[in-house]
Amino acid sequence: LVISGTAVAGAALASLGKPFVAWLATDLEGDRCDRVRTFPWYRRALDRSLNIHVLRAQERKVLNSAHVLALSSHTERELDRIAGNKAVRAVLPAPVDTKVFKPDPAQTQPARIGFSGRLDDPRKNVGLLLDAMVEIAASRPEAELHLIGHRPDTPLEAWIAARGLTSRVQLQPYVQPEELPGILAKLDIFVVPSHQEGLCIAALEAMACGVPVISTRCGGPEDFVQDGHNGWLVDSNASAMANAIHRVIDDRDRRQQMGAAARSTIETNYSLTRAETVLNGAINQILPPQFRSLCA
Repeated sequence: LVISGTAVAGAALASLGKPFVAWLATDLEGDRCDRVRTFPWYRRALDRSLNIHVLRAQERKVLNSAHVLALSSHTERELDRIAGNKAVRAVLPAPVDTKVFKPDPAQTQPARIGFSGRLDDPRKNVGLLLDAMVEIAASRPEAELHLIGHRPDTPLEAWIAARGLTSRVQLQPYVQPEELPGILAKLDIFVVPSHQEGLCIAALEAMACGVPVISTRCGGPEDFVQDGHNGWLVDSNASAMANAIHRVIDDRDRRQQMGAAARSTIETNYSLTRAETVLNGAINQILPPQFRSLCA
């Protein structure tokens, strides 16, 4: 069993010719494209001339060797395209423990906007959310942005200062797993500004806490964000994102309805029970018949 961001992690198993399940979050190009742009020139040259060709060959080999599970419908489409055939056997989103991630309406802070993830990953496109926050700050003096996952010695603090948002943005480091549900439950809105997401587990966890999600059309979130029902999908520009944030903040009744719908989406489609059923079924498919009762 390989659980990984991309198929490359399964290359060693594929070379052995043994059956295995690969549960994959994204395609290789989607995972790398933004990071490659930050490489120094000599590393980009090596990547173009050698590395990317080896990695793509490994990706195709795994996709055509493994029993592949995709983290989202977006990932399924990309992996099937790369394989040149129907490589993905099933979509298996990461499940959310709804007993741990749950709403706490008494703690919700109106106009508290949040995002959680690898803030220094170029794919996350945090600058777009900061630009939207500039527009929000002009009309909503109480609005504040909480960014979870900050690491020192990154440009993020300088970006915030350059936009005049130092007093409006709270930076938090990665927190212990038991702390995250309480932080998410205090949010009014969770925003995904990313260029590309295989799924965005953090957004699912926020929805389980009754928080509507505003996301760019970046892949994974398009599986679970339903316009006007549990959040909004927006174009990748600051004004569109700011307008959607305003729509949620300004209509408190609508916000409560969307939060309840977000929670219901997770309970219905992202339960631990459903994930166990799909994963056990995949493992059973590759086991010899005499062992299949072990994963029943």
